[in-house]
Amino acid sequence: MSSSPGFERFELLRPTDDRDVYLVCTWWASEEDFQNWVNSPAFTHGHRAHSTQGPVSSHSDLWSFDVVQHEDAPAS
Repeated sequence: MSSSPGFERFELLRPTDDRDVYLVCTWWASEEDFQNWVNSPAFTHGHRAHSTQGPVSSHSDLWSFDVVQHEDAPAS
């Protein structure tokens, strides 16, 4: 994924309470870049490996958001 055009960031979030649901967050430069990755042979290959080597999850939902407000820390 990290070498895919438009890829910006990946985070795997583990819950800090008793839930067992992890959250995968990826950031892309555009929706088109994300869709190109989803439809790529690399995506298919990577997810096929998880299904034969033990998945991180057996279920997923895709959530998509638009940034409506963003603030960076002041430069030091």
